[in-house]
Amino acid sequence: MKITLIQPSNIVTETQARWLEPFLPVGLGLLAALLRDQGHRVQILDAYTEGWELRGRLAGDMVEVGLAEEEIAAQVRRFQPQVVGFSVPLDTQALRLQTLARWVKAIHPEIYVVCGGAYPSRMVEKVLRLPEVDAVVLGEAEESFPALLRSLEHGGAWDGLAGVAWKDRSGAFAVRPQREPRPGWDALPLPAWDLLPLKHYFQAAGGRRVPLMTSRGCSGSCAYCHTNSLSGEVRRYWPPEALVAQMRQLSGFFGVNEFLFDDDGLLSDPAWMHEVCDRIIADGLKVQWQARGGVDPAAVNEALLGKMRQAGGRELRFHVASGSRRILRQILNMPLDLYQLEKAIDLALAAGFKVSCRFLLGSPTETQEEIYETLNFAWKLRSRGVEEFRFDPGPALGSDATAPASSPDLIIGAAEVEQIQDTAMREFNSRGLVADLTRRMAPGRKPVRTEERFFPTVAPRPRLHPVIPLDDHTAALDIRS
Repeated sequence: MKITLIQPSNIVTETQARWLEPFLPVGLGLLAALLRDQGHRVQILDAYTEGWELRGRLAGDMVEVGLAEEEIAAQVRRFQPQVVGFSVPLDTQALRLQTLARWVKAIHPEIYVVCGGAYPSRMVEKVLRLPEVDAVVLGEAEESFPALLRSLEHGGAWDGLAGVAWKDRSGAFAVRPQREPRPGWDALPLPAWDLLPLKHYFQAAGGRRVPLMTSRGCSGSCAYCHTNSLSGEVRRYWPPEALVAQMRQLSGFFGVNEFLFDDDGLLSDPAWMHEVCDRIIADGLKVQWQARGGVDPAAVNEALLGKMRQAGGRELRFHVASGSRRILRQILNMPLDLYQLEKAIDLALAAGFKVSCRFLLGSPTETQEEIYETLNFAWKLRSRGVEEFRFDPGPALGSDATAPASSPDLIIGAAEVEQIQDTAMREFNSRGLVADLTRRMAPGRKPVRTEERFFPTVAPRPRLHPVIPLDDHTAALDIRS
């Protein structure tokens, strides 16, 4: 079958757009490699990365970062897929989901539309209510999505599909429990890097660097994170030999000289990290890497830091979230010891690492006093030598966040939080060391181009364009009872 995998563009406020970081969908690359090995023809459309330099001005102060939906539809029309899969990791990307799906159905009403990723897995019924969406893949897709394709192609038993939700011909929802996470990575191929827009990503990131997945799953229960619900509570690491082989391939074939480890538990297993470093050193790989997903302060020690530096490690990012102990413990459910964090940062700086920290501002019930408590703690870290800071919007935890604030009358609104966030990003990174500012000053980087767009747009109705003849596999798409 011919399959198009799409990462939608990102719709945020103008203020948030200033501090966005590019995001390469390595998970789609892994899924594409798996599907290609099974005989499918696969296309990846990364609207976010390919249109990184574009800013579509929408209503109010909203902007769309990425390709316009008309361009995405044109590329889908040229490829003529039978199945289109949307990967929606972020809530802000879901804002474009329905209109994109509408465009796909306008190209040919028999194209089967599937959604996956963090947002659809959490909002299954909301996504299935969209008339243009046919199915949702829950959690990890490497087994569920190929099984769904086999049922479409060969008319298999739909009741046996685990980890898939779909609509039958009457419109009723059928939701099957999520599959147990794959126990290991050994049977999975390397991501299809040739299908990912690496050239666009290099330009957006300001250098030949790429993100890598090193693990899945998490035993933590932080209130703002959905990793364990998507990938299980047991952390599964990529085998060190396979990870280093992938780094060698990317360095040799694509000229990559820096890797971004985005996993939030990179040091959760120090023995695994030691083995990875030993293999990098033994292979003589002349590369650098950053730990951007968050480092566990409890795992930091001088011996491990020394080994990591020898293996090319240059930057560690700590997820601090808040300087308020009430927010950390009662709202975010983070078992973070701030004193231990300071000691870990001191060790990392002494070992020669550049250190960055990430905070969340505006968590449910957070007061203005607690926000300033966080900013004061961040300033304390800056005085210790931390060079880069990110201040992101706090999570919308809904009714689960019921712990009362000490001063409810000081709880502030989203607009004021965004203003504080923007000011903090500027002030704390005023020395020009923030990644976004570094990329702006990188030589050869294209200037951002703004264009007027409409949202929500009204896509053409089905069959407005000439119907694309699909092959005999299309008949299997009728099996949805």
